[in-house]
Amino acid sequence: MSVSRYLSSYLERWGGRTATLLHPPIFGGGPFALPEPLPGGYVTMVNPCELKGIRIFLALADLMPDTRFAAVPGWGTRDGDLRRLAARPNVTVLPPYDDVDDLLRQTSLVLVPSLWHETFGYVAVEAMLRGVPVVASAVGGLPEAMLGVEHCIPVHAIEEYSTEVDEGMLPIPVVPDQDIGPWVRACTRVLDDRAFYARLSGESRAAALAFVRGTSWDPIESLLPGTAAQPVTPAPSPR
Repeated sequence: MSVSRYLSSYLERWGGRTATLLHPPIFGGGPFALPEPLPGGYVTMVNPCELKGIRIFLALADLMPDTRFAAVPGWGTRDGDLRRLAARPNVTVLPPYDDVDDLLRQTSLVLVPSLWHETFGYVAVEAMLRGVPVVASAVGGLPEAMLGVEHCIPVHAIEEYSTEVDEGMLPIPVVPDQDIGPWVRACTRVLDDRAFYARLSGESRAAALAFVRGTSWDPIESLLPGTAAQPVTPAPSPR
């Protein structure tokens, strides 16, 4: 099973295995909160780290000093990332929330600037369900998670890793330089043009609601018995 066409292609190319595209209904039954357009709310990033594009986030904070940014640390966030965030006066570090609504009520725009090959990107759908616009990287499965709504920004994706690991035992990526201009233009337009914001908010919510209505456990439950019945080739014994 896979959660995106991108991941299906990846599995076929590198693993020689076909995969069925299935989207589990993980978003809850709604109704989903629809915040009013929020002037002055945060530009929010979840799990700021090198893999997720913290350098783009920090560059935007530097180039947009009058805009409030928020970062929610996650599994990839390291001490060095927190120090870089704390050095920006317009960046607030928020705690993780059990209820995503508590975060999105404070948010005008969600930023998903990933530089590695995301399989899908559920945070984008979570935000769009609530009418919060998203600006994301055009990498991996993120364009699919954007559901045809603006904005997907081209990036130079991470393709190499150091032989060293960080304190979380993850390989340290070699992060390519990025063109920050398209990110600044997209974020500025969304935040400054109230009519455009309202239209994008409505389009985002409509696309996400339609996507969620099409998710179900039924295809997964139908697929699993046949998968379990397939013969398994034993692995060779170690010598």
